[in-house]
Amino acid sequence: MKDAELQTLWEKLSGDFRSIEPHLKELDKHLTLRSHLTGYSLGDVETKTWQTLRANKVAMGSIRKNGLPNLTRWFTFIEQSNPQIHEASKSADAAAKKPGGANYNLALQDTDKGVVTRFLPEPSGYLHIGHAKAALLSDYFGHVAYKGKMRLRLDDTNPSKESEEFQDAIVEDLALMGIKADSLTYTSDYFDYLYDMCKKLISMGKAYADDTDLETMRAQRMDGIPSKRRDRSVDENLRIFEEMKKGSDEGLVNCIRAMISADDPNKALRDPVIYRCNVKDAHHRTGRKWNMYPMYDFACPVVDSHEGVTHALRSTEYTDRNPQYQWFLDTLGLRQVHMWDFSRINLIKTFLSKRKLAKLVESGKVWGWDDPRMPTIRGVRRRGMTVAALRDFILRQGPSRNVVVMDWTSFWNTNKKEIDPVVPRHTALLAKDMVKAKLTGSDVPSGVVVEQRPKHPKNASVGTKDLVLSSEIYLDQVDAKSFTVGEEVTLMGWGNAVVRDLPPPPSPEDAVKSMTLELNLKGDFKATEKKVTWLSAQGLDLVPAELWDFDYLITKDKLEEEDKVEDFLNPVTATMEEAWCDGGVGLLKADDIIQLERRGFYRVDKGLKDWKGDEAGGKGARVVLFCIPTGKGGNADATHDHDHNHDHNHDHDHNLQPPSKSAFHELGPLDRLLALWILLAMIAGIVIGNFATGAERVLQRGRFIGVSIPIAVGLLVMMFPILCNVRFESLHLVLRQKRLWRQLGFSLVINWLIAPFFMLALASAFLPDQPGLRKGLVLVGLGRCIAMVLIWNELAGGDGEYCAVLVAVNSLLQLLLFAPMAIFLIGVVRHDDDGVRLLTYSVVASSVGVFLGIPLAAAVATRLGLRRLAGETWFDDVFMRWLSPLSLIGLLYTVVVLFAAQGRHVVHQIVSVVRVAAPLVVYFMAIFFGTLWATRRLGFGYRLGCVQSFTAASNNFELAIAVAVATFGPDGDEALASSVGPLIEVPVLLTLVYLVRGVGRRWDWREG
Repeated sequence: MKDAELQTLWEKLSGDFRSIEPHLKELDKHLTLRSHLTGYSLGDVETKTWQTLRANKVAMGSIRKNGLPNLTRWFTFIEQSNPQIHEASKSADAAAKKPGGANYNLALQDTDKGVVTRFLPEPSGYLHIGHAKAALLSDYFGHVAYKGKMRLRLDDTNPSKESEEFQDAIVEDLALMGIKADSLTYTSDYFDYLYDMCKKLISMGKAYADDTDLETMRAQRMDGIPSKRRDRSVDENLRIFEEMKKGSDEGLVNCIRAMISADDPNKALRDPVIYRCNVKDAHHRTGRKWNMYPMYDFACPVVDSHEGVTHALRSTEYTDRNPQYQWFLDTLGLRQVHMWDFSRINLIKTFLSKRKLAKLVESGKVWGWDDPRMPTIRGVRRRGMTVAALRDFILRQGPSRNVVVMDWTSFWNTNKKEIDPVVPRHTALLAKDMVKAKLTGSDVPSGVVVEQRPKHPKNASVGTKDLVLSSEIYLDQVDAKSFTVGEEVTLMGWGNAVVRDLPPPPSPEDAVKSMTLELNLKGDFKATEKKVTWLSAQGLDLVPAELWDFDYLITKDKLEEEDKVEDFLNPVTATMEEAWCDGGVGLLKADDIIQLERRGFYRVDKGLKDWKGDEAGGKGARVVLFCIPTGKGGNADATHDHDHNHDHNHDHDHNLQPPSKSAFHELGPLDRLLALWILLAMIAGIVIGNFATGAERVLQRGRFIGVSIPIAVGLLVMMFPILCNVRFESLHLVLRQKRLWRQLGFSLVINWLIAPFFMLALASAFLPDQPGLRKGLVLVGLGRCIAMVLIWNELAGGDGEYCAVLVAVNSLLQLLLFAPMAIFLIGVVRHDDDGVRLLTYSVVASSVGVFLGIPLAAAVATRLGLRRLAGETWFDDVFMRWLSPLSLIGLLYTVVVLFAAQGRHVVHQIVSVVRVAAPLVVYFMAIFFGTLWATRRLGFGYRLGCVQSFTAASNNFELAIAVAVATFGPDGDEALASSVGPLIEVPVLLTLVYLVRGVGRRWDWREG
């Protein structure tokens, strides 16, 4: 193998290492009778190859297993005979570390010679979060991974857009993010050098002056037509270049273009412009010294090489320009620079174009570059993003090239994890229609009492605050209107109180003016439905505040290049409510972060002491608070979710209401028409079974746990994707929360005691003469909630976190309880001797173990493994988007095969299908609204009421079908009954989504 071939092979090994087995085998074959890859000593290619293999877990696994003996022998020989190579391996190990789970194993080239990265922003605007990724990755590989250097160079080559303000802001923002460059330079420092390099290109006949007008030049480049000026002589080109330098009339109509190609398929190589004139605007650093300036595409590679940059990291939007970058280095004979492309950060309803952001600022649509609605570093920091969380989020994205569009959920959730354990808790009440309540009873203090309370219920180091107690308190109007006479509520931080007098307002639209509460400090706060915030009306100087909340700037998830920003601007993106806060809020200063209990996290934009002179106007000094998103509410409300106080009662989220958006249209096209697909699959199966000769015989070939192979394949395929959606990785963390166990206990009673027996009762009542159909329904009743319930819960506005936990727990419990419960309900309760004869524990347990256990184990391994290797974003946005439809495909395939296998019988069983549907509809409605009523009585709140109700009503039909087929055969009534289930479930539960929304609004079911 020649040196050139070895170089090519090593470069193949230097990528992401996704598929390297062929290359490893090629190396192993080459080393059959060799101790070195080339020659008789350690060479450059050999060192690089060893380092690349050493840095990759996949390659090292093959080497350690000795499956490639020649490669293993060579690797060990190089390692033992060259001790100095271990220093390089330490750098490789450092580079392979994975901050936050992202893959940093890039195997960068030539790292043994030192690593110098650079960050190259243009000072034409403030840094946004896309710049933050480029800066932090360059800092990571330059300073952390390879202990090298990172340079900051401001690319100030366009005086029309750049200013000293932007220049200084960039330096400040980088320092704020903890990035300390080893040097600060400007492209303008090298204008003389760039001028010489351009003259060199012209003298070599590799660049020419062109006075073609802009529109014609663009059209010619697009169509691959050479410019008429391409054949100008070198002398003529040099003369015009000097005219450009002077800024003469002739110079102003010309530009300099690199002579690369006129018609290369890569349009970036079609004679790009490398110098153009600008006499209108003075440069903010060089003034009027220059009348022409280099283009980025020319200045970037030339100055990178000149400054000693070894590795240039750029976003994938520059990938097409990489050959152009390389052409300049090769043509000018400059030192090489290695490239690495990473994907840009793409967030929904967000654009990062500085040109478009500048237009928003200039038009007054936002308050400035640091507006909390802007995706700039200063904007998100003003919104409440901490520097530590910003760094963590960016580094967790890693240098991957995979391009995905993310919502803001994980961005703000990262911040919440940073601030939640350390920020103090305070209280705020909306000023509008605030209600004064009189307290009575022996527990009421005779005067004003001030007690100390911790600012954070779980972190004593945060300090303490004053809690003022008196005989009169203020309450929020929305809380007061929800009270009824005789109801016991909890005054958070104090104790219980009973509503004794509540004069009703003249109409439901009018405000409550006053009320009387009897303080009952011996009352059990766990038994109350409502936990409310309050402030003393005596002995406390209330602090006025403005509570600001913000929405997305645009209404479209992703702007296309041709889209105009103004066509998609959100008409209302900022809202403000006036409030009164406890006295501790008056001591806060700008940039402090707090949590207002039952409202969410807030950043102080302006404290009482920050007002100067007459700034406050007629309102007077007040605290200005910006709501910080938490990422809790998913895409729709990721930017303005109110994450209420988790330290008291998770059930009570003050501002959450049943959603109003159409549930049907929120479903994807596959889920939206699921009932139709299932009906069509049944019809197709019946047609095949009745008219395809030998279909039943073919579909019964082969057996796997008593099930024909064609059916078994479908059962396994349809279970795997839905189980991959379950968040098993967070189960152990959530189970530590004490508040969960009440919900979990309630769910277990409903799902494993009430629901199965209720289904048995309905089956017995509706199908007394149909033992097969009856047993099928019993199996359906035992198949508890599975991943589809996540969809119903989300559409209804339920609590996603609890829903995921209940789904995970029920998935695991089905492995343990399904078989014994089936035996008990069919054999013992119904005394069904035929059922007991077929339904032995071993048969059912093996069916559950195979058709739930195998896909469950595979789903857990796949979910945990891929999220660790490829990252959470890739798993959720790429892998699951591809995998999820397989569940529907598997279900429809199984239904087709089942009905084809018994096609001749089904034609005569339409009545049976209708009879099975009737108890299913009754079951769904009764169990759902019964659970909903119980959760309201228990004070669970709307969101948890949704979770519990949909969990109780949703069934794992896939498992029921699998057990019915494995136990009773595909042509039995049991399989027919279980197959009818999903046909009924989708339209009924979609209807329940609409109904629960209406019920929530009709009951005025707020979260406390």
